[in-house]
This record gives sequence, structure tokens and C-alpha cells, in this order.
Amino acid sequence: MKNFIGICFLTVAFSSCDPTVSMEANIINQTTQDLAVEFISLDQNLNKTLEISNNNVKRFQEGFDVGNDFIEPYLIEYDSVVVKNSSEQILKVYKPNDSGKNIFKIDAYWISSEPSKNFFKYEYEITSEDLE
Repeated sequence: MKNFIGICFLTVAFSSCDPTVSMEANIINQTTQDLAVEFISLDQNLNKTLEISNNNVKRFQEGFDVGNDFIEPYLIEYDSVVVKNSSEQILKVYKPNDSGKNIFKIDAYWISSEPSKNFFKYEYEITSEDLE
């Protein structure tokens, strides 16, 4: 009887748990040059730089949440995103309200997929045309 009560308790406990949802966001450098992608925030502790060699991918962000249907990259904490070449020359500056192709517009310019249940993958491609 103790085993039966224990099994029932575990079954109820596991079935009532919210599923975990996870996310991975990557930046793809589709150019012929090495790039530095700098995420700039008013809070300097949040600043980050991704060094991405040509035709390569770097993970920008990953995360998980419990109870949501999906999650997506979080860019609200950044004021701008600056793309530089290996000579530190600024090639592109993205601001949250800029028109056109913009890294801040997740729904419009990020490629999203759900490779498995409760796992979302996002990719943002930087091409040579984006930097002209």
C-alpha cells in the first residue's frame, strides 16, 4: 500500500509540473570578413561582444522558462548593436527604432524554428548587403 501511495504521489507531482521551454539564439556571419558584433547597454555589465569569423555562427543567447508556450531572444536591455570588422571599423549600427532590416525586429528578421517540442531556435544572418 505504501508503494501504491508513493507511486500515485510521484505521478501527480510529475504530471502537474509545468513543462520547461528552452531557446537558443545565434548570429550567423554570412560575409567574407571577420566581424565583431557589440551589444551595447546603459548598464555596462550587460555589454557583450561576439567575435564571429566569416561564414561562421556564434551563440548570442540561450535560456529557458517554465510555464510559457515559447520564448525568444531578449534585446530590450540593449540600446544599440554595433557591427565592426577586424580593423575596428564600424560597418553597421542597429538602433531599436531603425527602419529596414534590423536585429531588434525579431518577428521580421530572425529565422525561427522549433526543432523539438518546447525548444525554439532563432538565427539572425548578417550578409555583405546588410553592411553596405
